[in-house]
Amino acid sequence: IMGILRTDKISGLETPTATTGSVEFDGTDDFLSFASNTDFALGTDDWTVEWFAYPTSTTQYQRHFYLQGSSSSNIDGVFADSDGISFGRTGDWAPTAVPHPLNQWNHYALVHDSTNMRLYINGVESLTSTDNFGTDSTKTLNIGATNNGSFGGFFTGSISNFRILKGTALYTSDFTPPTQALEVIGDTVLLCCNNPDSVTAASNAGIGTAHIPTANGGLAVSTRNPGLTRDFTYGTEFKGVTT
Repeated sequence: IMGILRTDKISGLETPTATTGSVEFDGTDDFLSFASNTDFALGTDDWTVEWFAYPTSTTQYQRHFYLQGSSSSNIDGVFADSDGISFGRTGDWAPTAVPHPLNQWNHYALVHDSTNMRLYINGVESLTSTDNFGTDSTKTLNIGATNNGSFGGFFTGSISNFRILKGTALYTSDFTPPTQALEVIGDTVLLCCNNPDSVTAASNAGIGTAHIPTANGGLAVSTRNPGLTRDFTYGTEFKGVTT
């Protein structure tokens, strides 16, 4: 058997395979919810939230993700509508929404570097604010809605490779968006929406709690994916699995 294994498989030189998943949100009642935890209390420190999204609607308040603190009025997050996309917290949102492309995969990164909060769209700094997210000691996380869906504004489209780094401002200037599937790296507290078989699969780097989301509404694995690849750098690949 070993005699017929292809050299490029063994050496890791084969063209990487597009192998990542995404979650489909129908804009009606779909969202992922995570229990309150200190990992989601991003506050004033360095942190990064990044994700790929395929937005298909400009209906008011397309919630990409929201963090909720000690009360339903204490929320932080990212939303979009016909004016564009914006971020902020209760009572203090970035002053101007900026356009972002619809019906295509975009990479988004919201980064706080202890001084500024910046939103990058496809690697380009698009919004900047000197404000912080709220400083509650624990927060819940919803992907695709806010306040457990009680205020509507459900996201319509697909989300993939949603990752939170707590302690690292990963991007501090314009950059080339990732073309490979996001991985669990240092300071990762959550990586989800990347499994082609499950909407609730999630992982982290062993920091804090292993966060398992609850699927609300009719969430399903999306037929769309951002075409991200995983580069096999060692081992032998058998039917797409490296051992």
